Amino acid sequence: LRIGNCSTTFGAILDILPRERACFPRYDSSYFEYGGFDWNISVHPNGEHMENDGQSYLRLNRLTHFDHFCRLRYRLIGRFADEKMDTGANEELFDFGGKGRDHKIHQSISNLTRRVRLFIHIELLSAAHVSQVKIYATDSMKNRAFLRDTEKQCWCIESDVVDTKLVKLRLKYTDIFQMPPDYARYVAWTARIVGPA
Repeated sequence: LRIGNCSTTFGAILDILPRERACFPRYDSSYFEYGGFDWNISVHPNGEHMENDGQSYLRLNRLTHFDHFCRLRYRLIGRFADEKMDTGANEELFDFGGKGRDHKIHQSISNLTRRVRLFIHIELLSAAHVSQVKIYATDSMKNRAFLRDTEKQCWCIESDVVDTKLVKLRLKYTDIFQMPPDYARYVAWTARIVGPA
């Protein structure tokens, strides 16, 4: 059996009330689970503070497991009255704070004088835990680092200091002695090299 191009969808309906003076309300959807994390969608019809007063936007929030970064691919759609907002498929890195980027609604909800019903639809395409480590590629004393996966299993990543023309990385499963006999474990991973800021 082979399944490809799968996605998970979540929908919510939020009733947005007319703005009260000097008020910055936040409306939250119920939470949903995806990729081992809990998520929700928040709506800020008037912004969050005076600096972005009157700017309406949606935001995806991660609610659990703040010990890891998370890379998520998703598509967010919002619809109210005659306006439709569609972010298209995009990839975003969620840090320890869990807040996603702001997706602006062009027609400001804050200008409405009556209750409006906002329809939200999110399509979740993929999610991956991200660990950040620092290694010195050409220093044999500092060319390795240890990290743990989502099941708290330990791994070691080290660079090859013999060939300095290319960056070569080796990933070792250091907790392999904890695996029971005749047990197989499938692991998929990618590595990205981030230079100095």
